[in-house]
Amino acid sequence: MIFIDDRRRAPPPSFEEMSEQIREELAQEAVTAMRDQLRAGAKIEKFNMDGSKLEGAAAPTPPAAPPAARPAPAQPATPR
Repeated sequence: MIFIDDRRRAPPPSFEEMSEQIREELAQEAVTAMRDQLRAGAKIEKFNMDGSKLEGAAAPTPPAAPPAARPAPAQPATPR
């Protein structure tokens, strides 16, 4: 059984209204994909502050997965 709690009163936004946001999200995905591709093929060496090679450096870690969605803005703490 499905219970309708509320209905949308406003029509969904038009493509023209959302085009800039869509463009930004697609550009961000393209940049992230290119960065991950470049990191995967890069040889990373770590050095000490004096320029000598770092001894016993751990193997490079794979890049972190990109966030699934933009985080919500932080909410101010409510006083008690």
